[in-house]
Amino acid sequence: MDNFLRIATFIGMVAGIIGVMFALTNEIKKRWLILFYSIGTTCYAILVYLFKDNPVLLTSLISVAVFFVLFSIYAYFMKKKIKEIKKEYSKIESQISSIPQRETKYKRFKDIKQDNVKYGYIVYKPFFWNEGRAPIRHTGIGYKVLEEVLSPLGIDITDNKNYHSSNWSHIFKELEDGIFDIIIIPLFETRSRLNKFNVTFCTPLFYSDIGLYAKNEQLPNTKFLFSEAIEFVKSKNWKGKHLENEISNSLMTKHKLQSIEIKPTVSRYNEDEHFQGIIDEINEGKTNFTFMEVFKAKTIIEKINAPAVINILNEKELLYPVSFVVRKEDTVLKNFINLRLMEMELVKDVDEYNGEETTKLKKIVKKAAVEGGILPEEFNDT
Repeated sequence: MDNFLRIATFIGMVAGIIGVMFALTNEIKKRWLILFYSIGTTCYAILVYLFKDNPVLLTSLISVAVFFVLFSIYAYFMKKKIKEIKKEYSKIESQISSIPQRETKYKRFKDIKQDNVKYGYIVYKPFFWNEGRAPIRHTGIGYKVLEEVLSPLGIDITDNKNYHSSNWSHIFKELEDGIFDIIIIPLFETRSRLNKFNVTFCTPLFYSDIGLYAKNEQLPNTKFLFSEAIEFVKSKNWKGKHLENEISNSLMTKHKLQSIEIKPTVSRYNEDEHFQGIIDEINEGKTNFTFMEVFKAKTIIEKINAPAVINILNEKELLYPVSFVVRKEDTVLKNFINLRLMEMELVKDVDEYNGEETTKLKKIVKKAAVEGGILPEEFNDT
């Protein structure tokens, strides 16, 4: 035992001396740490030698030494791991900084007045459609609202004469690429669109009620909460239909429902025809269900006389914001549009269809919707 203690003391002292010498010659960042370890090792060796005849203290010193060694090993590997994480972080930071920053077209309000606002669109009643032939006149909820937002301040809205998008995914990419400055069709704000494209949504014009439509003979005599409806559809092993890149597509995918996708043609893009076809199939028992805006579905059901097709959700159970879309970097344009929409929502007016009090914004939206074929009593925005 005495020989073991003498050897331990000797090794500790030698390590201490070497450590001190190394600390004095090594880089400044490591000197104090090495010096601390060296002095500690030396002191420990001396203490072991002094208390070699006291088993209790000797055991305690050995236990502390073991703990200290294990903790040092753990700290070494943690430090190594932290260094790897920092290295990976620096790599990612470098990649992000190398991405070219998108420059906004509108740095100040005067730029909006000077450059005007160019819009992109897909024909989609009642949000946007064409009237006449020569010349073609644009109209719809989006057009009427944006015109009211910008025109009183002398800002023109124009379309790209050489442009006509044929796909919902394409229109977001074309907005990103600067082919136009705003999507004039108010669109549903979804997380997938925000994550996939460099776009942002303005203040909602309204919240649209989405229904889950099926034939009443397949259903219990009740209305469902959304979660209950999803479970019911899955329990019945129903198969639905949806349009490519529409809200119905997002809902079918998100909730893993069985559905056949319809890819609309560019002829373009007669969504009403496709929506009507789906309602027809539900009415004839060829398709079990679909998701659709309530005001649009009710109008189609009335038009084709299909009262057996009903919404199985509670009223306003599933509401989605409907908004203009701009590029993320165009914050000046977005903030200006939001401010004007707020002003329009504060101005009181009278609903020309029922005589009730409404706001200027809601009046424009409803009138354009009715002109687009929606029944006044069926357009109940929120």
